[in-house]
Amino acid sequence: MNLSQMSLSQKKLFILFSFILETTCLGNYNFLDITEYGYEQYQDIIINNTLIKPATNNHLDCDIRYQIIKRVLDKYQRPFTMLDIGASQGYYSFRTAHDYDAVCVMIEGNNPAYPMIGSQLFDLCKANNQLNNVILFNKAVTPQDLQHLSECEHFDVVLALNIIHWFDTRWKEVADAIINMGSDIIIETPPQEAIAEAKNNIIRKEIEDYLYAKKAKILGKVPRHTSNTMSTLYLVESNKQYLQRKTWLTSLLESNTHNIISTPQEKKLIKKVDWPSDTYQTSEWLPGINLLTFKMYQGDYPIKDIIKKSIEALKEIPHNDWSINNMILQGDNLAFIDLDDPTHDPGGPGGGRNYSQEVLDTHLTIIDIDEPIQVEHYFWYTLTQIPVRVRECEGIKFIKQFFGEGDLVFDIGAHTGEQTKIYLNNKAHIVCIEPQLEYYNILYEKFHNNKDVTIIQKGLTNKSINTTQKTAPILLTTLDELINTYGHPQFCKIRRVDGFEYEVLQGLSQPIPYISFRFDIHSVDETQRCIHYLASLGYKSFNFTARDIPLWAVKQWVPSKNIISKIYEFASKDYFGSSLSGDIYAQYE
Repeated sequence: MNLSQMSLSQKKLFILFSFILETTCLGNYNFLDITEYGYEQYQDIIINNTLIKPATNNHLDCDIRYQIIKRVLDKYQRPFTMLDIGASQGYYSFRTAHDYDAVCVMIEGNNPAYPMIGSQLFDLCKANNQLNNVILFNKAVTPQDLQHLSECEHFDVVLALNIIHWFDTRWKEVADAIINMGSDIIIETPPQEAIAEAKNNIIRKEIEDYLYAKKAKILGKVPRHTSNTMSTLYLVESNKQYLQRKTWLTSLLESNTHNIISTPQEKKLIKKVDWPSDTYQTSEWLPGINLLTFKMYQGDYPIKDIIKKSIEALKEIPHNDWSINNMILQGDNLAFIDLDDPTHDPGGPGGGRNYSQEVLDTHLTIIDIDEPIQVEHYFWYTLTQIPVRVRECEGIKFIKQFFGEGDLVFDIGAHTGEQTKIYLNNKAHIVCIEPQLEYYNILYEKFHNNKDVTIIQKGLTNKSINTTQKTAPILLTTLDELINTYGHPQFCKIRRVDGFEYEVLQGLSQPIPYISFRFDIHSVDETQRCIHYLASLGYKSFNFTARDIPLWAVKQWVPSKNIISKIYEFASKDYFGSSLSGDIYAQYE
């Protein structure tokens, strides 16, 4: 008899006998038992829908709570995705995965309070070998991760059971992110208790007031395992209607271009495609999560070998953009999305990738990469080569706001001419400045026959002097001298000047309508000097782009005094904020 078939009295008898047989029962399964190390086991442990080990102190609230949750799950007449935040021993996800046509995503990782709980849940995922629809992010829950996840994914049901109050004064940040995760948000929070500290009771009361302000409904009450009180399960019907990011690695969308229609009977995505213009595409929403999200959130289960086999199984499916960001992980299975996005057709601007052995090999490689920063780098620069495609497609559209056809552009630090090519596509006249002979020769080979490109082998500083690079002399000039020689540009880009942005800007005494320079969050003092200097020339409006993505990080231009705080604000919400770099743009009005 399995767990779902037991009555309450039978469960009590089972618990009694489980202690007698515990060694034998646990011996049949290979999983970490955290109680052996003195840690509390919050939930019953179930394997293949059979109760294996009851929760610490034999409390029986798990099944009571699950029966309440089922009232929400029962309304779905289609496959759905459930997110279980702070999943502990995974009881509710494993039962849901067994009872419903659903993909269950769990977040639980080793943390200072419970340093082995993520490892235990990973073992339990493997032990539940009759389930093929569970996913584990083996990572401690953080507000930053939850916020980012809420921006690029949509879950039908979200469980946040006794998790929000753990974040102390940051509880509202966490609650906002959780409610933005999807449609039916089930939240349990502990009541105010005499045994709790006064500050904790204040937070608990604030969370209750917050939920009532969100028009939360009471689903039911369950006994607390730490006291004789009852805690309340709330339902917030969030009705999230759009995605804020296309994928984990893209910037926030400026408008609602990816809209979601979700009912208990059906779920669809209506998105505005990049090409042709003003074209919308409607597709069925598949249960699961984006495989790129899984890698960036340090997904741990399914294991790598299972995912690799699932990727190889996709090679027979035609797709005009065969890429990880178009693969939905559904547990042990992968499914394609965006099968007919016209952006990636041969005539579209998106490029796209058809299947090949090389493409397959790069995807198998990225599955073996564990660190998110390395996953991001491999995705952009090896697997998809999207930086080149973005600069050539999105970059062309982005750069149009700074100059028009026939305008003069200074490309300072032209390198291999990637930006030069974009400026040419917008029919500008370009002066390329590149001091290094290796890159000057590349530029010469590409553009020496183009009458709209002038290539200068010089470096820029705040005064005209000569220096040497190894044994070769380098001529140095200033922005003012370039203007005197070639004319006044409409736009000037400064990149790859090895940290000498401030010195380059000091060589300018006459404003250029638009100017950009590189920044790095580790060199904010130098960035601030550049901003102050430009402000002294009369520049009043500033904005920036993050990394190499040609999209505004801030929707509106801001005064010079605010741009650094905006960068810090963006970095605090960005997954790689601690290593953030990008370009600052200044507008002279």
